[in-house]
Amino acid sequence: RDKKYFTALASTLTGEFGEDIAIEEVHDPGTTGNFEVTCAGQLIHSKTTRGQGKCQTGEETQRVIDAIQEAVDDAA
Repeated sequence: RDKKYFTALASTLTGEFGEDIAIEEVHDPGTTGNFEVTCAGQLIHSKTTRGQGKCQTGEETQRVIDAIQEAVDDAA
């Protein structure tokens, strides 16, 4: 199973949000490299359903960070 993109994004998000974020890995039988990011009940990022890629670039990662921050701010 190729988890390097999930692991890299999880590390970045933990560094950005610390204990304010919980990261859960859910295995998708029969596929590799799929992951989704949700926050406050909102789907933030999905390689599978939205075709948003693997968060390989700083730009893709920053979009996820910004969307999480917006969701957190909206939920407050």
